[in-house]
Amino acid sequence: MRTNDYLARIVLLEVVATRALVLAAEAETRRLLALAEQAERAERELAERRQQMAQEHRDLRRRILSSAGGLLALSVPVWVLTPVIGSILSIFSDNITEVVFLSGDTGATAGSGPGTLYGLLWKLLLGMVVCLAALGFVFPYPRDEEVTSIPAMVGFGVGLLLLAYQAIAGSGSAASWWWPPLFAVLAHLGYGLYRRRQQEQGVR
Repeated sequence: MRTNDYLARIVLLEVVATRALVLAAEAETRRLLALAEQAERAERELAERRQQMAQEHRDLRRRILSSAGGLLALSVPVWVLTPVIGSILSIFSDNITEVVFLSGDTGATAGSGPGTLYGLLWKLLLGMVVCLAALGFVFPYPRDEEVTSIPAMVGFGVGLLLLAYQAIAGSGSAASWWWPPLFAVLAHLGYGLYRRRQQEQGVR
């Protein structure tokens, strides 16, 4: 009788141990499946973020190139008309003549004038557009303001006022034509630095 009870206890213990091993194996399987699902989910989210970042970069490049192209197209009539209008205004003031004919640097009007101004203007306008577009890739400007931001336009306007003042006051020269594009780029740069600082403070 005692032998049967002893055998029964042994069988019961074996059953309990086997059941415990089965439960442990099932728990381990569930744990491994959960880890695999988490890894797969993390990998999928990472791939989606990479795809989203690539799409955002493509959109940014498209917007910047489109804005730069539009600004370049807008610069063409400015480039064409500025020397013409300047030549007309120079009739009324010798000081304006100094700026339009660049004689403040050459010392004479012969061989200079609108033709030379055309050569200077296209370099300045093209350089301005390239610099503004390059800054758009570097700093976190608001959407559709990567190239033509309000501070850039204000800076260009301030440069125009300084150019006009120097032309009227008689202190202008070829260097005066640098003010509008230079101020536009500097103002756009300052705005970009401000936006980056705001972004970094927001992350903190």
